Formats: sequence, structure tokens, C-alpha cells
Amino acid sequence: MDQKIDSDAYYYQTQFLQDDSIDKIRVLLTRSLKTSSHTREKPYQALAKLFLDSNQHPKSIIPLRKATIVDPETWDAWQDLVKALLLIGKEKQAFFYLQKALIIHPNVYNLHLILIDTLDKQNKLEELDCFYQRITEVLPSKRLGGQLYFAAAETLLSLNKIPQALSNYRKAVELNPERHSYTFKYGLALYHEGFIQEAIEQFEHAYRIDQNDKIAINNIAFLNYSLGRVSNAIARFWSILDNNLEIHTTYSNLIVVLHHIQASEEEITPVRNMFQPFITSHGFLLRKLYNEELRLTELKLHSKIDEETREFNTQKLQSLNYILSLLG
Repeated sequence: MDQKIDSDAYYYQTQFLQDDSIDKIRVLLTRSLKTSSHTREKPYQALAKLFLDSNQHPKSIIPLRKATIVDPETWDAWQDLVKALLLIGKEKQAFFYLQKALIIHPNVYNLHLILIDTLDKQNKLEELDCFYQRITEVLPSKRLGGQLYFAAAETLLSLNKIPQALSNYRKAVELNPERHSYTFKYGLALYHEGFIQEAIEQFEHAYRIDQNDKIAINNIAFLNYSLGRVSNAIARFWSILDNNLEIHTTYSNLIVVLHHIQASEEEITPVRNMFQPFITSHGFLLRKLYNEELRLTELKLHSKIDEETREFNTQKLQSLNYILSLLG
């Protein structure tokens, strides 16, 4: 008869065995569970991994279910359970456990990724809203609802599912209107999709939440300039520099605007001189920023726009090339 030892000792013995000792590891893990005076999630997950690695997916389900019961805060046990159920074709059960997992872990990227990827492969991505709505209805607070939709939006954006991402950012902001990061990221997503006025509104909202956010007001100024509101943009840029001379993008944006309106050399030179130290220390970042803006402006010029908009963007293109020439 085997000497009875602590369950942890059985578990840690498995760490020193090779992958080809699957049967021995399984015996040790089973003993770990039988001799344990308290249930632990690690042996359950380790036992399930053995089954998964040896393509015995159905056998992994029970230990993974037990792992989620023993410690529901271990999100990767939920992830492994959902994946195993999908592998054996138990889709309904997989979505049931995925829903439970997201109620406990609304902001875990990997769980959203499984959900979106599965629905996308089945051409059922339109069901995503309903799925999140069902979860939101049972969440204990609006804050968690915001986390759920924000994590979903970030995941969708990484997969280039832009319309769905915007929808989820909007819901996150609606549920948590005072959460600065939600409104700011929503504004960025709107901007990159060409919804300039809507982006301005989100950056304005972000700035009202945190009036130390100079990046938000910088974005407001530059987007106002993009809409042709030049005097508004200049006033915003100077308001930033009055309070913080370290915002390097503000100098470059202001030079672009002054060049656009064909300001005198006397007006441009002082700003350009103040900006020079930042060219040395932040040249790469600024080149990246303005090359992207250049790309978006060129795209706009190739689309159907009225003459006034075309003239504005043609001048803007020249101004962006001017700032890029300063950056070297």
C-alpha cells in the first residue's frame, strides 16, 4: 500500500516527470485529489491538460468543471472548459459556460476572443449583441457592464471588426459615462473611422472628466482644424501651451495650422524654435503620427468631396508635408 502523503507532494512530483510518463502523472494527480484535505483547482486542471494533450477531450470535461467550481476566479479553467466543449461539438454547453465565465470575468480578453472567433466562424456575429445583453442583465452592477462591453470593443478592434467595436465602445460609455479611458478610446476609434465630429464630442467628454488630459484637448484642437475650424483650433493649442510647454505634439500641430493659414514667418518661427528640442527627442513618434494623418488626408482627396473640402485638404496636405520636412 502506498504511504499516505500530503496531496501537494503528489502534485509536485508530476512536475519532474517527462511528457511520456502520462500514466504515472495521471496516477499521481488522482492520488493528489484523493488525499487532499481541501479541494484544489491545480490538480484538476493538470489532469484535464493530460486528457487534452492526448486528444481525449471528452475526459477533460469533468476535471475542468470541478476546477471552475473549486475556484471560479481562475479564468483559464473556464477558458479550457469552453474550448474542450467546442472541440467535442457541445456548442450549447460551451456558450452556457462562456456566459457564466464572462459574468465572473467580464474584462478578460481571451474569453471575448473565444466568443467572437466562434460566432465569426459560424457566420453568426450578429448574435454578439444578444449574447452580451443577456450577460449584462444578470451582472450585479453597471460598472461590470461597462467592463464587459469595453473588453469586447477592444477585442473586436484588434480583429478589425470596426462596426461591432464602435457599438460596444458606445455601450461601455453609456454604462460608465464617467470612465475616462472608455470615452477617450471611443473617441480614437471614431476618429480612425472618419467620424470626426463624433470623435470631438467624445474627447470633449473625456476632457470634462479629467481636465489635466492635455492629449484630449490637443485632439479636440486638431480635429477642429480638420473640419476647417482654424481659429478654434489655434485658440485650443495656445490654451494647452499656456499651461504645459512639454506637449510636443501641440507645437507640431500648431505649426501645421499656422502654415495652413499662411501665417507670417514671424508667427511661425517662435513656435518652430520652441519645437526644435522635441524634434530631436520625439522625431520617430511624430513622423509616425503625421504620416498616418497624411495617409488619411490623401484618402479623403481621392473620395467624393465638394470643392471647398478638396481645397482645404489640399492645403492641409501641403502643411503636413511641411511639418514632415521639419522632422527630417
